Amino acid sequence: MQYDDLTTDFKEAAGDYRYLIRRGYSRKVVLKLVGDRYALNACQRTMLYRGVFPREESDRRVKQRSSLAEAEALTIDGYNVLITLANYLYGRPVFLGTDGFLRDAGQAYGSLLKGPVFRRAITLLLRSLAAQQGMPVRIIFDRPVPKSGDLAKDIRAAMENLGIHGSAETVTSPDYELKHALTGSVCTSDSVIIDECPVSVCDLSREILDKAFEPEYIDLARLFPKD
Repeated sequence: MQYDDLTTDFKEAAGDYRYLIRRGYSRKVVLKLVGDRYALNACQRTMLYRGVFPREESDRRVKQRSSLAEAEALTIDGYNVLITLANYLYGRPVFLGTDGFLRDAGQAYGSLLKGPVFRRAITLLLRSLAAQQGMPVRIIFDRPVPKSGDLAKDIRAAMENLGIHGSAETVTSPDYELKHALTGSVCTSDSVIIDECPVSVCDLSREILDKAFEPEYIDLARLFPKD
C-alpha cells in the first residue's frame, strides 16, 4: 500500500480526526466517532490512532528524533522495534506518522513472535547493531510477555558472537526504563515514551528498513500539506 492508495474516505476521516483531537477531544472517542462515520476498517483505525497527531505534537517529536549515526549509546525497546520489522517483512502495512516515526498497523504479539519471519527481523536488528563498531547497546523486553526470557537469552548469545557491546534483558516495565534513560538515545516509536523521554529518540526500525529495502512508506503527513 502506498500513499496514493489511501481512499478518499480515509483522507477525509484523517482530517476530521485531527481537527477534533487538536481541540482536546479524547482520541479513543474521536476514533470511534470518525471510524464509524466513514466505515473504516481495523487497519485504517489503527493508522489514525497511531499515526495522526496535532501539528504541535508532531513538530516536537520531529525535533527530538535523532539518527543512528548521531547516537553514542542505545537503549532499545525490543518488542517495539522487532514487531515493526516483522510486520513489514510479513507485508503488513507500515506507515510514517505525522510526527515522522515509522509504525505498523499489523499484529502485535501472539504468533508474530515466532517463526522464520520473526527470526529474520532479529537478524536485521543485530546486523544493524554490529555495524555500529562497539557502540554500547541495551535491548529490553517486557518480562510479563511469555518467552521473553528465552528471547533475551538467545539475543545475548548472538550479540556476543557478533561482537556487539551490551546486553539483552527483560524488565518489569520497559516504558519506565525508556522514559528514565539518562544517556545516549532511546529506540522506539511509542508516542507515549517519546513524549516523556529526556534524551533523543532514534527511529531504529525505519533506519534498518531504509538501508535493507529502500521502501516507499505511506506518509500521513502528506494528508496535511497546509498545516
